[in-house]
Amino acid sequence: MINELTSFPNDTGHIAHLNISDELLPFKDVIAKVIYDKNYPRIKTVVNKVGTITNEFHVPKFEVLMGTDDMVTEVKQYGAKFKLDYSLVYWNSRLEHEHIRLVSQFQARETICDMFSGIGPFAIPAAQKGCLVYANDLNPDSICYLRINAEINKFNDLVCGYNMDARKFKCQLMTAPACEIDKMSDGPVLEAQ
Repeated sequence: MINELTSFPNDTGHIAHLNISDELLPFKDVIAKVIYDKNYPRIKTVVNKVGTITNEFHVPKFEVLMGTDDMVTEVKQYGAKFKLDYSLVYWNSRLEHEHIRLVSQFQARETICDMFSGIGPFAIPAAQKGCLVYANDLNPDSICYLRINAEINKFNDLVCGYNMDARKFKCQLMTAPACEIDKMSDGPVLEAQ
């Protein structure tokens, strides 16, 4: 069992995210120590998801079992870097292959609309391919990290981030499809063409 617990992929940067079952909860500290000791310094924080997800942004609650209480991490996918605060935004690395599959169908200079963009694991690869991406998420922390990730990966000019309900976002794009990023505001400004 310990070998299975220590062979997880490093898809959350320096954080080892566990979902310990109820029958193993009495041993959570021992499990966390084994994972931490076998993987340090690559893993500096071991967390366990607690409870069920009840917030509107689908961000789980975690308890830190071992290591530093540092939930800001960096993940690498598709040759891009993604910075995120694991306690504030939703991250699921298991969607990587689906993102790659979809992006492989895009052509440079296409316009892509990502209604639930999160921190950009779909938007950034689309921008890497030369697409203009309108990216939206209801979680303001996700949009903050989307903008950070667009800057880190040098795609500020191709990724336009919005923080609103997806229905409102769609309606706004349908009436004003041009995007101009206003560097003085918190986000892009839509202007009619």
